[in-house]
Amino acid sequence: MFQYVQYMNQAQGVRSGFAQLPSWARFLVGLAALPGIVLAVLSFIGLGVSIIALLLLTVPVYRLLRLVCFFRPNEQDVTVTTLHDVESPGRRQVDAKVIE
Repeated sequence: MFQYVQYMNQAQGVRSGFAQLPSWARFLVGLAALPGIVLAVLSFIGLGVSIIALLLLTVPVYRLLRLVCFFRPNEQDVTVTTLHDVESPGRRQVDAKVIE
C-alpha cells in the first residue's frame, strides 16, 4: 500500500510539473509523444484487423464441421421424460400463498 501512495505522489508531481511548463514547452512534449500515440492507435487497429482475419478464416471451417459432425436424431428415436413422470423419494408437495 505504501508503494501505491508513493507512485501516486510521483504521478501528481509529474502532472504538476507538466502544468507549470509554458504552453510552447507543453506543445513540444505533445509533439514528441505524437509518434507513440500514433503507434498505439495503429496497434489497436492491427488487433482489430487480426481478429477479423481470424474470424474470416475460422467461421467457415466451424460451420462446415458443424454440418458434417452434427447428428440430428430422428423424432422416433427420441424419448422425452418430464419431471412429472419421475418420482423422487424425497419429493413432497409444497403449497404457497402470495399475499399482496
